[in-house]
Order: sequence, then structure tokens, then C-alpha cells
Amino acid sequence: MRIVTKILIFCLITVFAITIETTNAQVQPGQFSVGAYAGYITFDNERKLHDSPLGGIRLGYDFTRYFGLEGTFGLFNTAYDTPVKGKKEVKGVTYRLEGLLHLLPRSPIVPFLAVGGGGMNLDYPQGVSNSHRPIVDYGAGLKLFGGENWLMRLDVRHLYEFDTSRSDVEFTMGLSYLFGRKKEGLVYRTEETVMEETISAPLNLKVWPKSESENNLSWDPVTAAKAYRIYRDGKYLTQSETNQALDVGLSPATRYCYRVTALSATGKESATSNEACATTPAKRIAAPTEVTAKAVSDSQINVSWKETKGATEYRIYRDGVFLTTSKTPSLSDMGLKSATRYCYAVTAVGDDGQESVMSRTACDETFAPPKELKREAEAKALVLTQKEEKAAAQIAKELKEKGETRINILFDFDKANVKPKYHSELKKFAAVLLRDPTLNVVIEGHTDNIGGKEYNQKLSERRAQAVVKYLVEKFGVPAKQLSYKGYGMTKPIADNKTKEGRAKNRRVMAVVTYEIEKK
Repeated sequence: MRIVTKILIFCLITVFAITIETTNAQVQPGQFSVGAYAGYITFDNERKLHDSPLGGIRLGYDFTRYFGLEGTFGLFNTAYDTPVKGKKEVKGVTYRLEGLLHLLPRSPIVPFLAVGGGGMNLDYPQGVSNSHRPIVDYGAGLKLFGGENWLMRLDVRHLYEFDTSRSDVEFTMGLSYLFGRKKEGLVYRTEETVMEETISAPLNLKVWPKSESENNLSWDPVTAAKAYRIYRDGKYLTQSETNQALDVGLSPATRYCYRVTALSATGKESATSNEACATTPAKRIAAPTEVTAKAVSDSQINVSWKETKGATEYRIYRDGVFLTTSKTPSLSDMGLKSATRYCYAVTAVGDDGQESVMSRTACDETFAPPKELKREAEAKALVLTQKEEKAAAQIAKELKEKGETRINILFDFDKANVKPKYHSELKKFAAVLLRDPTLNVVIEGHTDNIGGKEYNQKLSERRAQAVVKYLVEKFGVPAKQLSYKGYGMTKPIADNKTKEGRAKNRRVMAVVTYEIEKK
């Protein structure tokens, strides 16, 4: 321990000497350091090793004034304190990576804390197993600047092995060379021999409302600024990396005032910008949703929408022109032209008389007059024979009374195309739809149970879609009267264990999707 005492005394003398001769150098961000060190290591008694001098090198980098990262590599030679044959020499290596926290980074004498981890390798004499174990370490030290590019180091570390619970202590001093520091934005006040940073205040701050709860901010960028601090009504709000910001969570109809400062790479804050203010708009009532328009005759379209909370009335617009107002979320628009398309949008009006934005538009086309429908059907070659008329009447009856009917179309195995032989069957069904525009049906597709569930689901959808396409393209049935859905193999009507049963299950159905008006 006499050697340790001598080292400590030498360190104290060195600290005193450097303190007297030191300049105003200090920790700088973006600065590298490389250096050598020497010292002494005392070992845990269980290691049975003599305390030993050690030496090594360090390489470090300071990310900011306060935080840095450093790697060390050290060597030492000691002796094994147990009788063994031959030489007792033990060679040791330590290597660590540490994080450094500078406590007074702007001072020429900078105390710091360190914590990290690494490993220690011990090569014992012949006949004794070598040791290669991980360690963690913590400690403290002083950095004493001797100029812009040199510093003296005094360090102490506690080294700990988790798996063996052994503790060692390391005392070192060293000399490091500094390079790579950032010098942008630095001005030297020679009369005081003090180096300090300067950065300009942001100019042309502008603020404008984005919504009832948001304000947009922008300002001219500042050269060398790494970030900006935003103040609202005199209090710090947030930080931005760009020269724009969005302030959210504000109250409606409220005035807010802002100022902005710029930050340098080392954290120096500029003077404040000009003040800019904006008032958020008053809260607007929400626009109506779920607007629908549905023709019910050749001269009437019913419009409805979801009730809006806080609305005292609604304003209805037809084809972009104000039509009327309504106290309830519905309207029957009558006296319209037949076979004509109309589009509707709705706004809500609050207690303060303020009108919301418009809802989404909903459109529909009034029916053609009955005589025109008949002529249209005949023009499309849908004049039916007496037998076909009887079948069509039965289809119409089933749709209105039962809400569904089976279309007698079957598909080949693994196929979705409509065979020409079913043209007549679909002709009767098309005539029913063309003669009654109020009929809206879902074409349902089905399969047998051969194949996977997912595959049959998609196959059933393709079959239903093929029937819809045939009705529209071959007979001119309006697409708005038709939709399709697949059920795969989930709804068989016959036994899938037989060939005949599976053929019956490869089918389509038509299901009504409207409610019949009771008179």
C-alpha cells in the first residue's frame, strides 16, 4: 500500500499544479480524446494475487457537454500468492466500455461519474486454470484541462465479478489528447479571455388557426440552430427540430400568443423572436352522417340521415342548391321528374345559429313511368310467352311473400360460368326486376363440400357475381338493384355424400333486401 500512497500524493501534487496553470478550456460536444494511463490495482483477497501496477490506453467521445462514452484497454503483471511449481507470474488484461457523466462541464476542472462493463482475463502459471470473466465497474474521476487539446485524468474504479462476487479497485492517472471538437458559432471575447457561443433569435414568427383546437406556427430558419423552443403565453410549451410546429389540444374561441427561441448545438439559447398571436375558431356543430337517398316512385325520393347531437334543425341541399329545412333527420322530396337523378347533402344548425359543414352527398334516380318501364322491357326483348309470364308471376310472388326465391341454375364442379341453357331462366327473373324497380335483391352463391373452406367461399362469391353480371349485361337490369354474397359450403340443401346432392348444392338464390310497404 506504500506504492498506492505515493501515487495518491503524486496525483494531488499534479492536480494542484495543473489548477494553477490551467486555461479556460472545457468539455465540448463532438470532441474525441485518446490517451494513456498508469496506476495501481488492488485485488480481492480470494484471488491470492499481489497488488500490481498497470497501464493502458483510452479512447473517448463526448456526445454533449454532459455525456460521453469511453473505451479502455489495460495490462498488468503480478504474482500468484500460492505455492506452485515454476514461475508464479500472472499476466492480466482488462477491457471496458464506460459512460461518463460530466458534473461541471464548463469548468477547467471537471468532476465526473463513470459506469460500464467489460472483462478481465488472468493467465495463471502452469497447473492453474486461467480466468476469463465479465465484470461491471463504476467510479469517479477528475478531468483537468491544460489547454484546448490536453487534459490530465485522475480515476478510481470498483471492478466487480458477478459470478464470483470478487471486488478489485483500480487507481489511475493519465494524459489525453483532444481533437475533433465543433467550433461553429463561437466568438472569443479577448478582453475577458472567455469563449462563449452566440446564436441569432428566430425572425418572422407567424401563427394561424388550423382548427378549433389547433394552431399552426412557422418562422424563418436560423443558421446553426439544432432545435427551437416554443413558448405559449410566456410559458415553455415544447421543442421542435424544424422551423414549423403544430400546437394541439387548445380551447375553441381562445386567443394564444407565442414566442420562439433557437438552440445551438451546445444548448445555448437565443433571445426570443417577435410575438405572434391567433384566436382559435368557435366550436362548430358536427356535420350530419349516414345520409341516404332512395327513390320510392317516379316523382319522390326519401332522404334520411343520422341525428346530430345539439342540432336544432337541418338544412337540405339538392344538387348543390338550398332546398328546405327540417326539424327531424328525414325528408320526402316530392314532385320530381321521372327517370331523373338527384343528389342531396345536409348541414346541421346549432343553438347559436352556426351551420356545420356539408355532409357527404347521397344520390338516387326516380323511377320511370310504368308505361315506359313496360316499353323498355319490350325493347330489351323481354316480352314473355304465356308460360314464361306465369313463371315470372310466381317468382314475383315468392319474392314479395317469402322474401326469397331459388333461381334454377346449377354449376359444374369447380366452375362459376353461367351456361347458355339457363338464359331463359334468367330472362324471367330479369323481367320481374325490370318491371318493379323497388325490388332490390342479393344473389347468393353456394357450393358443395369438396375442397377447402376458404376456396369454396371464394368460388361461391364468383358464382353469385357471374349471375349478377349476366343479368346486367344480357338484360339491362340496373346494377343498383343487385348485390351478391357467397356462403361457400355452409348452407347445403342436399346430401353432399352423393353426386346428385352435391350438384344441387352448387346453386344460386335470390333474397329480397327491402321491406314491402303495407297499405
